[in-house]
Amino acid sequence: MYVAQEKGAESSTRSSEYCRYPCLNGGTCVGTRCQCRPGYHGEYCAEPHCKESCLNGGRCVSPDRCACAYGYTGRRCEAGQNAVTHIFSTTLMNITATLRK
Repeated sequence: MYVAQEKGAESSTRSSEYCRYPCLNGGTCVGTRCQCRPGYHGEYCAEPHCKESCLNGGRCVSPDRCACAYGYTGRRCEAGQNAVTHIFSTTLMNITATLRK
């Protein structure tokens, strides 16, 4: 965004204000700074923000969305694969036991 401002009626000197780099993720250049949309922050709005931190090595990849490290799952990467496997196995055993009755 380029904004030209007159210094005065008798002067033709102009100054420019602009963002040094483009604002990302829908951010808007206001003066010389990026104004970020909700869910993003940083100098150029490049960093997504997760209200609740990602766990177990997961990282925030978009607003309130974590990408989990291998072996973890869940909204915040809170469940290890062993825990998921255990829950699945227990549920399967319960269903099998119910069907045998």
